[in-house]
Amino acid sequence: MFIDENQSISLDAYLSMENYKILLNFILELYSPYKHIYILFILAPINTVFQTIIGVLPSWFRMAQCLRRYYDTRLSFPHLINAYKYSFGLLVAIFSGLQHQFSSTYTNEISNPFFYAWILSQIVNSGVKFAWDLKMDWGFFDQHAGENWFLRDEIVYPRRLYYYFVIIINFFLRYSWIIKVYLYIQTHYIEHLELIVFIFALLESLRRFIWNFFRLENEHLNNCGQFRAVRDISVNPRRLLISTTESEHLSNEHVS
Repeated sequence: MFIDENQSISLDAYLSMENYKILLNFILELYSPYKHIYILFILAPINTVFQTIIGVLPSWFRMAQCLRRYYDTRLSFPHLINAYKYSFGLLVAIFSGLQHQFSSTYTNEISNPFFYAWILSQIVNSGVKFAWDLKMDWGFFDQHAGENWFLRDEIVYPRRLYYYFVIIINFFLRYSWIIKVYLYIQTHYIEHLELIVFIFALLESLRRFIWNFFRLENEHLNNCGQFRAVRDISVNPRRLLISTTESEHLSNEHVS
């Protein structure tokens, strides 16, 4: 169809914003792997986009920090592996946004494919981060642990039971989101949404509070973050230097 020159229809007027979106959506049908990402960030309501961006930012910042440390040190392990770990957090946030965006398309959450993609990404994300907590951050599962089974050769706290208890607590708190999903499917806790969000935020704060003690213990014992030039800091070399200086001074006085 050709448009007559006398017709007062401009291309900008014809391609209104809605038609523009429809046209782009049609083009993206040819590139289906990227279609849903486009719908999420371009066609979705602004609140869904904003929530997704807020969910992505923490993992993005941490991943950027890991990539920066790799750039500075050129050590692929642990920095690139750590960056890869945080990429799972990006997938969780993106699939959560897609699930919310397409929720009206399906009768319930069970029939929404993005719900299962979000669940799978959550399972992998929690599992990888739990394993990283134990092995990398806390230094557990050391092959030279000796009688400290599944822990490390040196521990600060007097009872090994504390460490085993914390491992179990950390596991359940890492996967506490399963309870939230179950409650949402069963009750759609809309009336108590603020309370539910507060409780699970409090649980996450508790997990991070506990995590800090054992992370700092591992750093103190093993310098795992390489923030010190040497593992053990001793004043003995300084004392030896003072003694040597005093001896040389007395020797010089005797000669003179």
